[in-house]
Formats: sequence, C-alpha cells, structure tokens
Amino acid sequence: MIEKIQLRYPLRYVAVKLLEEDETISKEVQRIQPLFVSAARKLATEIVMLHGHTCSPVITSELYEIAGGAL
Repeated sequence: MIEKIQLRYPLRYVAVKLLEEDETISKEVQRIQPLFVSAARKLATEIVMLHGHTCSPVITSELYEIAGGAL
C-alpha cells in the first residue's frame, strides 16, 4: 500500500520515522495518506507495551543487535 504513494524519502526511512512519531514526516504522510499515520501510531503503542520503551530506543537497540550479528 505505502509503495503507491510518492514521497521524497525511502520507504523504510518513512516507516521508521512514523514509528518514532517524527513531526515532519508525519505531517507529510498525513497530508497524503492519513491511514498510514494512524496505523503507525497503533503499532508504536504496541511496541511500547511489548518493550516498555518508546520506539526510538527499541529501534536503535535492534539496529545494534543486527550490526553486532554481522561482525
């Protein structure tokens, strides 16, 4: 679904920024497709419930885990 909208950023970047509730990206996506922003907020809430932290530190931790496994 998200592949069909035109953004000036890579889709993975947009997805992560939506989970992190980045104001600039959220506003841009909200203007184009509000459903994506509300879905990201719902998923972000689930991540907080699962991990006990907001998305930003959880995503950072996962990235370090992946990078550490690649070494």
